[in-house]
Amino acid sequence: MWIGFGLVWLGYGAGLYGHSLVRGYNLSGKQVFSPVGFYAGKWPPATAGNEQVFPSGNKAGLQTTALVLENAPPGTAHDGGGASAPRTSATIANTATIRAAAAAHGWGKGGQWNALTHLIRQESGGNSSAINPSSGALGIAQALGHGTGCSAGTLGNQYGPQYGLTCAQARKANSGDATQQLRWMLGYVKTRYGSPAAAWQHELANNWY
Repeated sequence: MWIGFGLVWLGYGAGLYGHSLVRGYNLSGKQVFSPVGFYAGKWPPATAGNEQVFPSGNKAGLQTTALVLENAPPGTAHDGGGASAPRTSATIANTATIRAAAAAHGWGKGGQWNALTHLIRQESGGNSSAINPSSGALGIAQALGHGTGCSAGTLGNQYGPQYGLTCAQARKANSGDATQQLRWMLGYVKTRYGSPAAAWQHELANNWY
């Protein structure tokens, strides 16, 4: 009888503890298994929050991480807008020009700025003359296939009169003008994703934005 009771208790405890870990409840192994240290609080218990409870009952802080690509940042932080952003900015060319353009959208600092710099680093490194040898994607935004009959420039015709650009401005973007490329890129990001942080998360998951 005692063996049967022990097996039932062990199965119950293991199931409850496993469920607690999966759901993130802040329960230790002792609270689940020990007859003198069982959980007597309200169910469901509080979640662990930014802590992980190990089988030993010890706790350790957690750092939110994004999906990992070859040059993804080591850690992320919530940007307050429903997406995660890198904790630090990336090193890119044309930083002053990029920051000035980003500031017009309120993205010139903090998590949105960090996300934007990582997005640009992964796409072009901030090089307004960068051309993808396979696809022909052009410039800082690595725009591809958006040009129209009025927008061709000296480097190609990948930026078009969309996202706030006129035909004349698109021609400048297609000729390597960093400011016009950025205006197009930021308009595209805002329209399609809502924020650089959301665009960066899509980049991490799909390797394009």
